[in-house]
Amino acid sequence: MLYFAYGSNLYSKRMSSRLTGITRVGPRMLPGFELRFHKVGWRDNSAKCDAFRAEGTLTPLYGILYDIPDHQVALLDDIEGVGQGYDRETVQLFHSNVQPAEAALTYIATLIDPTLKPYDWYRHHVIAGAREGGFPAAYIERILCVEVMEDIDLQRAEKEWSIHR
Repeated sequence: MLYFAYGSNLYSKRMSSRLTGITRVGPRMLPGFELRFHKVGWRDNSAKCDAFRAEGTLTPLYGILYDIPDHQVALLDDIEGVGQGYDRETVQLFHSNVQPAEAALTYIATLIDPTLKPYDWYRHHVIAGAREGGFPAAYIERILCVEVMEDIDLQRAEKEWSIHR
C-alpha cells in the first residue's frame, strides 16, 4: 500500500518506530493542498498536521511516499486516529508540478482547531523529515515559524525526543 506522509511521519526514524517492513520510496508533492498545524490530536489534544485543501495555492504540500505492507494499514489507521479526527483518503501525487506520479493513501483532518499548538517534539519530527526529504528551504522555514508548546508529559516527550538520537 502506498502512503503519503506529510507530518511527523515524514521522518523515516519516526515511521520505523511505528511500523515494520516499510520502504521509503521518496519525496512527492500534492498540489492544491497546504500544510497546517490545526488537527486536534485525539490522544493529547495538541495540534497535529493536516493536508488542508487550498485550491489555487502556488506552493504544493511536500511529503514522503512510503510503501507499507498491507497488514500494517490497520495499525497505521489506529495510530493516526481514523474516525477520531482523520479520515483516510486517496490522493494523486506528483514528482513535479506537472509530472503526475502515483496515487496513495493519506490522512485528511476532520477535527480541526486553529488555536491549538503542536508540541516542540512533534514539530521537530516534521522538520527532521522535511530536511531528510530535501524539501525547499522556504518550506522548512515556514515549519520552523510554527509556534510550539512544551509537553508536560515528560515521559512521552523523552520517548519522542529519543527518536532523534
